[in-house]
Parts: sequence; structure tokens; C-alpha cells
Amino acid sequence: MKFLFFFFLASFCLFAAEDELLHRKINFAAIPRTAAAPVIDGDLSDAAWQDAHVISNFILTAGDHGATAKHPTKAFLTWDDTHLYVAFRCEEPDVAGMKTTSKLTDDLDILYDDRVEVFLDVNHDHRSYIELALNSAGVQFDQTGFNRLNGSKTCDMAPSFNAFWRARTVVGQDFWTAELAIDATSLGIAKIEQGMTWGLNLARVRQPDIVKGEEFFKREPAGEAEYSAWAPVNDYIRETISNFHEPLAFGDVVFGDPGFEIKELAFKSALYAFGPVGHPSLYGLNPLDIDVATTSPKKVEIQLRVEPESLAPWQKSDEATLTSGVLHTEYFIPERQENKIILSILDAETKQQLYRTSYIEIAPPFIEFNLYSLYTRNPQTVEPVAFRLLMDENTRRNSSLELKFKNAKNGMLIAVSQIDDLSGADQFTPVFDTPQLRALPGGAYAVQCLLKNAGGEVVADFTQNLTKFDLTLPTQFTAEEGDFSYGGITNHAIRIRYPFAAEFVFWRDASYIPIWDMDQAAMTNEFIECWGAGNQGCNEPMQDRECRYSRVQLLEKSPARAVVHWRYALSDPHYNIYRNEWVDEYYTMYPDGVGVRQVNLWPNSNTRHEMLEVLLAKPPMVHTQQMYDDLFATLTNLKGESHSNKEFTGHKKLYNEFLASDNDFIIEVHFKDRMHPFTVFSFRDSLLPGVTRDHVTVISKEMASADQRGHWPASRYQIDGYNTVGLDVPNHGNIGNIQAEIDPKNQPQTWTFLIGAKEKGSDVDKLHAASWLYPADVAVSSGWTYAGYDESERAYVVSAEEFVRRCEINLKSKKGVFDPVLRFENPGGKLIAVRQGKKALSADSYAAGASRDGATVVFVKGLITGRKPLMFEFEKQTTQLSQKK
Repeated sequence: MKFLFFFFLASFCLFAAEDELLHRKINFAAIPRTAAAPVIDGDLSDAAWQDAHVISNFILTAGDHGATAKHPTKAFLTWDDTHLYVAFRCEEPDVAGMKTTSKLTDDLDILYDDRVEVFLDVNHDHRSYIELALNSAGVQFDQTGFNRLNGSKTCDMAPSFNAFWRARTVVGQDFWTAELAIDATSLGIAKIEQGMTWGLNLARVRQPDIVKGEEFFKREPAGEAEYSAWAPVNDYIRETISNFHEPLAFGDVVFGDPGFEIKELAFKSALYAFGPVGHPSLYGLNPLDIDVATTSPKKVEIQLRVEPESLAPWQKSDEATLTSGVLHTEYFIPERQENKIILSILDAETKQQLYRTSYIEIAPPFIEFNLYSLYTRNPQTVEPVAFRLLMDENTRRNSSLELKFKNAKNGMLIAVSQIDDLSGADQFTPVFDTPQLRALPGGAYAVQCLLKNAGGEVVADFTQNLTKFDLTLPTQFTAEEGDFSYGGITNHAIRIRYPFAAEFVFWRDASYIPIWDMDQAAMTNEFIECWGAGNQGCNEPMQDRECRYSRVQLLEKSPARAVVHWRYALSDPHYNIYRNEWVDEYYTMYPDGVGVRQVNLWPNSNTRHEMLEVLLAKPPMVHTQQMYDDLFATLTNLKGESHSNKEFTGHKKLYNEFLASDNDFIIEVHFKDRMHPFTVFSFRDSLLPGVTRDHVTVISKEMASADQRGHWPASRYQIDGYNTVGLDVPNHGNIGNIQAEIDPKNQPQTWTFLIGAKEKGSDVDKLHAASWLYPADVAVSSGWTYAGYDESERAYVVSAEEFVRRCEINLKSKKGVFDPVLRFENPGGKLIAVRQGKKALSADSYAAGASRDGATVVFVKGLITGRKPLMFEFEKQTTQLSQKK
């Protein structure tokens, strides 16, 4: 077999430090076989229930999680060849107050009823399961579920599924009972046999405290409502207070008595709730601890099997004597991504199965790089390109490595390195000629990594993709459609490029969400986002990985500006649109790297929406601290007062006082040795309707899940909210958000921000903010009319009823106007000259172009005061020239 050369370790050993293992407590039940099936009539006096396994320790899964339920529930379990039998007795002092809104089979409204539920993971893979729900009136509901990653807010559910199960309920004076007979053949099980192991949970919902439309925001039950279960589930599926959909936490039920109890399994594993990723299983040997309780020693055969996605499985078998305590063994991960780990315990003599369980573990690549030297612009901080191996010591010492650095577009080989001695490669080891790689032109590259065994056979092959930023810059401001590459991934984009190291990009692999790309360090102000209404997780364009709804269009492209229209729907990961709500965003960008983001929501609800969240993304194989300054971001008011995220940490009063100090603020993101993107927002109803200061969380203690958050950009899975297990893909973190109350009468509801990029230490963001928020008083010459300042275009608008050759505009402002934009409606001719006072401005001091509706837009560079008016001269176009053109 392919991996036999690794198996010289002792079969049972302590392999890793205790604190590297994720300890999974197991609710364990061995259920007896019944001699006679119970009659399914709701009466629990049958003999089958007298000898059944009894579960009475139901605990709360919402509210005071883990506490004993106030209203007791007792469950009974037994089985025969074809059926699993389950019964419940639910103590209920208010039977008249029980909710039974669901009247028909498979009615989703059973979610709002008093009910009991049975969850069955018959494959025992801790991700796929069957849900059976029964309300107190005897109405049945069933569906399947698939929870790819525990901690994700997304679960694939299929209410169209129908199992064959009979059920009856009886309502007494202060209790109600339920009996269920579940046909195993309808679950895909030909016959229930001794030693078969299923995942199972039993749950009860009493007087559910939930209203349609409030599913996301209502996470704590009130009044007499109780959500309880046998196994301590705590799901992340945002549909209701507690939906119990956490198969990883289900209990283990064994049909028959195996002669022991599994109390806990401990092994390396990643976590997928937002936060630390833990210690994922790595390529090679990984430890497994089995905590067993037994009354007498038992000889068993322990079988371990690992099934990767695309390679042949690995397996081993060893005999052991089970006694109470912890047994140490190990399993081998042969491939990154998904590997199914299967543990089976058999009777050593009869080979009959006594217990079986399995888990899906996602492993990172066997190799990790430090590619920061290819991303830094500061030659004083260049570190060598380096690698380290993520595997156990014995696998590493018996392997060799070949690395091939290639041009991803044409496959040309640039550098090769063969490393035969990997004894110290658990630490970062320099490789390749770093100056040679830094000198490469911008573009997509790849490092093919070939791990070989002692015989020279390739046992693992991984390719790390990357994009090297271009050292050359555009010569002028441009807007174009074409390919864009980020993190080694290339796809269609609209790119607004500047003659400095920044570009504003709408990229398909990021669902066309606009990003500032600062040489592969990326930032976005996000989009509209909301939650609830039966949809799972976040409703946002980030979930639209296929771009079913997300579209972009370059509306204007001239030397003066670029205008992009981005339309998207508020979709969950299953492409369900939240209340049919859509968004139109318009980006009007100018040659100075500053523009306006106008957000238009077409609402059909009055639930709170988020319209800004600062997300920072980084390319593969670099750490957050390498790409961003320690501050991450600062919040500044127009008085010049500023605080960083660190200063706000643990000082909520300081944050609240500072947010109350002004109406106008600037968020600045601190990229390391790069341009800094900034965003200007103001507490004005004309700019941020429905937003108050308690809707703003701008600065966090640190960038949340900075090296781990993996559902954007370029996600692997169609789910909402999970962490990466390695640094091999682009990932992101967030540093705050702004939300608004929604009035569906406002069609659309509009929010407006000033956005831009600046050099570190520059004050141009404050100059732009003041010029945008506090426009100058304007006087225009005869024949022209001043129509006002358009914040959505950061433009002063003037118009003429007939052709007037010259337009003199005086912008009166105490502090001046920085980089003003003029929009001439109906100019009647072509702009031929611009003067300030008597001095003609050079061609590189202004830019002019036509808007999509025929106006002339003029961008003027520099600080303009009222001392010298601006003079614009037009040349009248003849009819013939206009027709020829």
C-alpha cells in the first residue's frame, strides 16, 4: 500500500501534547432490543417501554445553556430488526397553552409549535442526518439535513424527504406523551444489527418563543419557553432560537450492549465558529485518544480507516484490551482538504462490530510558505522566501521535497529546489533566490510541491498559487474590463487604475464586491447585509459565489472619471433572496483616487440592515501582522482628533464619548508600506438615514479572525461563515460596521459615503472630507446658473440655457476646496481651456470628459480658494461636426 513505509511507530502511543487535542465529550447510550414491538397509540404502558433505555437528563440548549430543564422530559429507546422505537413523556402544567399551529404533515410552521424531535445520524459521520418532529397534536414533519462544517451558519435541508414512521400522541391533564416507530428501511438501513452505531439526539420545545421574521435577532427565549435536549447542542444555524442542528454534538447510540462506554474522543481538529481554528489534523500521523469506561477488561480489535477525497484509503488494525481509562492511538492523513476518519471497535474473537463512529476532518496542505518578501514594497524588511512542513516528525524525516516555481500562465519553469534532508524543516527554511523572484514581472505564479517517500515515489502533490504585484504603474487614470489576479486566482473584473500603487476593482471571484487592491493587500467597505426571514446566515452578495444576481457595468469611462453600477440581491448561501430585496450601488471615481459610494436599497421589510463593514483581505501564505500595521485602523473626526483600535480596547466610555464628539468621521485602514484606504461617513439624515451612534461599531480590539476567515474571497464551500485551516487561500477579517433602521416606504433608501486612497501620513483624507461635507459658496458668471452641490458625484453643478463661451466660477471657502469637480449641464460646446485667475492650467492639472447623460465633467487638481476664480472656456460645436462625430 502507498503509505506502508510510515508504519514503524508503535501502534498505541502518546503522540501529541494534550492541549493540541480537541476533546469531544460523548453522550453514550446502549439500547436494548425488544422482544415485542410496542403498539403505537401514545400509551406508554407497553412491556417494550418497561425494559427500554431511559433518558431523563434533558438540558437547556438556549438561554441558560446546559442547565437542567425546568419542565422534565423522559425518553425511552428500544429496537428490533426493522424499527427504532422512541417514546416521550413530557411534563406540562399548562396543556391548554400548548401551541399547535401546524395542522398538516410536513408543515414548516411546526417550528412554532410545542413539539418533540428525534435527530438520527444513521451514517454516523457527524454531518448528515434526518430530523423527525412531532407536535403535541400528533402532526408529523421530517426532513434531511447536511451540515458540512460545524459552526457554519448554513445547513442544507430537504423538507421534501419523507421517511416511513408512525407516531401518536396523548394529552393528559399535566403531561403529554408521544410514541414513534421509525422504519429503518426508509432510512436506507436494510436491517438493524447488534453493534450498529448511530448518532442521535432527542429534543423538546415547550411554548416556543419565536415570531416569524425575528429568527436572527431573537436568540434568548423569554417567559416559560424552553428548548431542551439530551445532547448539549448549540447550533449556529440562524433560523430560530435553537434548531438543534449540530450533528457533531449528537449522542452515540449503540444497538445492544458492547460491554463498554465511550466517554470521550480527543484528536486534532479545526473549529469553524468564528475564532481560533484550533489544531487541525495534519498530513501524516495524528494522535487519537479514546476515553473508555468498562466494568471488566475486554479484548477488542481497533480498526482505523481514513478515506481521502481522491486517493486510496489508509487503514490499520490492532488488538488491545479495553480497560477504564484512555487508550492512545493514531491515524494517518494522506491528503489535504476533506478526509473521513473511521473508528471501529470489534470483538477480538468473533469480529462482530461493537461500536463505530466517523468524522470528517479538513487538513491544510502539508507545506506552508512565508511569501511576504514577494509582497513587501520595503526592501529594508525583505525576508527570504521560506517553507516549513506541517506533518509529524517521522513522516518528515523519511521524506524528501521538490519545489518548482512556475509562471502560472505559460507553465515556464523559473526555479527548482530539491531538499533531501527535511529533519529541520518543521521550522521555516529559506528556499529559492529571493531577489530573483522579487524581480519577476507582475502576474500569476505557482509553486508545485512534490513530497516523496524514501523510494522516491511522489506521495503528496500540492500547488500553491500566488499573484505577484506589478512593480510598474499605469501612466494615467484608466477604467477597463479584463482579467484581474488576486492570490493566484484570475478572473474577469472591472478595474479602475491609478498612476500610483492602488486600484479599485470589481472582481468576479469576489462576487464583484468592490475592493481596494493595494498590491495584493485588499479592503472593501462591504455591501448591504441583513439576516432572518427564514433564510440561513447572512443575506448578502458575498453568498452569491456563482454571480447569479451580482452584475457590474462600466457606465462611464473618461479622463475625468469612471462610473460603475453594481447590482445584487440579498441572497443567502442557498440563493434564497431575502424578501426579494435588491440593491443598486453606484461608484463615481476620480483621478485623485477619491470617489463616492452611493448605496440604494429597495426594501420590503423594516428589519435592520448593515450597509458598511470594513473587511480586510490578504493573499495566501502571509500573516496579518506582515500586511497591516499593528493599529489596523484609526477613527478620526474633522477636528483632527484620532483614536486607534488599541486605544478603544476595553474603554467603551472613551469610544462612546469620541463618537459623540462630532458628526463627521474618517475610517483609515493602515496597510503596511502601502497606500491607506479611507472612508468618510457623517451622521446626517441626507447621507445616513436611519443610522444613530449606537448602530456604529467602527473599531474592534483586533481584526476579527484575521488569518482564518475563509468564506470570502474565492470561497471553497457554498456556506456562510467558516474558517480556513491553512494559509493557502485568500482570507479576511473585519474591523467594524454600520447598521441602519429601514423604512420600506423609502424606495429606494439611500446611503452615501466618500471613499478614497492616500499615502500614509497624508492629510488629504481630511481635506477631501471637509470639501465634500462642507461645499463652498458658489458664484457664477452671467448666463450660467448654479444648480447646487451633488454629494453623490462630489460635483458642483452649473447649467446654461444656451451656449455661453466662458463660465467663471468662484468657490468661496475659508479652507479652500480640494480637487473640485465641476459638472456643466448643457454646455453647448467642447471645453478648450481652464484658467485660475489669468493663469492657464496645464493639461496635467485638470481632466475633462462627457458624462453618460451628455454633461461635461471637469476634475481640477489642487486646493482651490476663492481668491482666484476658475474660468472655463468652451468652443461651440457646429451641427455638422456634431453629426459627423
